[in-house]
Amino acid sequence: MNEETKELDLSQWLSTYGILTAERILERFQIHLQQEELITTIKNPRSIYYQLLRVPLKNVFNGIILQQGHDYQVYAQKLFIDYLLSGQNDKAPEAPGATIREDIENERTTLAKLNDEFNEQELAQQKLIAESQAKLIHLSRQLKKSLQTVTAKINEVLKKHDIIKAEQTVQRAIRLGIIHGDETDLFSEKSFFWTKMEEVLQVSLHKELRHESGELLKEFAAHRLEIDNILATYLEQTQEMTLSLRNYRKQFYELILRATELIKLLPDYYQDTAKQAENLAALDFDGSIGEQNNSF
Repeated sequence: MNEETKELDLSQWLSTYGILTAERILERFQIHLQQEELITTIKNPRSIYYQLLRVPLKNVFNGIILQQGHDYQVYAQKLFIDYLLSGQNDKAPEAPGATIREDIENERTTLAKLNDEFNEQELAQQKLIAESQAKLIHLSRQLKKSLQTVTAKINEVLKKHDIIKAEQTVQRAIRLGIIHGDETDLFSEKSFFWTKMEEVLQVSLHKELRHESGELLKEFAAHRLEIDNILATYLEQTQEMTLSLRNYRKQFYELILRATELIKLLPDYYQDTAKQAENLAALDFDGSIGEQNNSF
């Protein structure tokens, strides 16, 4: 059992499992992107679709830390069960190792308290997942509706300038512009957003047309800002959850180390090495996950 393994932060984890994971999350929000769009979304932190992925992915990441904490919890419980079954706890107070047995009993009391607190934290994690998912589904529906509204309005502007395109094509052009654009002012006249729009629509959008469409897109931008503010609240909660889960994982780990050392000090305690190896096999994971801040 060793926590000093290679660091795996959320951005690295996402790069490994990103496409499939992002696709499944967005489909849950009824957002369907092509694979090329998904790849770009994952790479562009300014994209609204990237932002929508952050909370669910943090929840997944926290779930990994939670499971590791649970594995440590189970191992610690097995450690004390083996100790109790050995009969050491039933020995007379004057028998050799009395002070050690007292220390072990104190650790067992600590574990019981830690178990209760950790179980409460697990319930809090489940509640956060349920609440944030429901809110994100609602926000995604609003975003989709907002995109449809601005698409219809921009399509009318294009028609006024004798540019006739299917509404579906216009919406894809806007969506790709949003996915690729990385400027702070996404809809400014010199933004890369318009380059992607022109690429999809296969037309040149002159200054007047960009300005006219940009004014309409401000409605979408305002809605985007509202979503960002709500997401910020949940991101703060998921980060707090990360810190709490890491702390419980660490407490279980350190308790196991203390208890193991105490048990080794008992004068006549026999350890089943085969059973110990079997229990340790369940702890074959990267115990450093979440120990460093990630940028996602």
